[in-house]
Amino acid sequence: MARTQAADYEDQRSAILEAAASAFAETGYASCTMATLATRCGTSKARLYHYYASKDAILYDLLERHTGSLLAIVAQVHADCTARNASPRERLESLIRRFLDAYRTARTRHIALTHDVKFLPAERRDVIVAREREVIDSFAAAIEAAFPARVTPANLRALTMMLMGAMNWTFTWLKPDGALSYADFADQVIDVLLAGLAAQESRGVESRSCLRAA
Repeated sequence: MARTQAADYEDQRSAILEAAASAFAETGYASCTMATLATRCGTSKARLYHYYASKDAILYDLLERHTGSLLAIVAQVHADCTARNASPRERLESLIRRFLDAYRTARTRHIALTHDVKFLPAERRDVIVAREREVIDSFAAAIEAAFPARVTPANLRALTMMLMGAMNWTFTWLKPDGALSYADFADQVIDVLLAGLAAQESRGVESRSCLRAA
């Protein structure tokens, strides 16, 4: 007969992932062992194996849940903006704000996503990488829809990665309790990147109008 799971089984797994994310962020995935993680969780290695078969399994579950939450944000922003008939630029702004708000409380998970995917077995690594690409593609589509006169096949990836880079590396310098909040930084990203694209788009339209007039 299969062993019955305790009522708090999922809560215990979530607590393990939280402790593991902190350990991976502090010392690196490669340096952590199941014994190290058990100590961080305040339990025995044998008990840890009851919840996860390996360190790889812990990392995969951590990244699968994190990327799943990011994709859920994309879906929720799409649903919210569709419901209120938001403009393409409002959709892009909403994505930026919602992602940076999520990053505010997901620092250790995002460090693992940035640094440790390479340690997963190939099949599981492919799943996480595909999810990352789906997130990137969602931002690319939002940028293209918001600035159709500015975006070209040649520059779309550069613009997308410029935006993703500004957001994805906040864990290295932006602190949740610092002088600049994540919400304030979202305003800065929107002001600098989106306003810059809008200005370039306007100049392009004006230039074409002048050429037609001439």
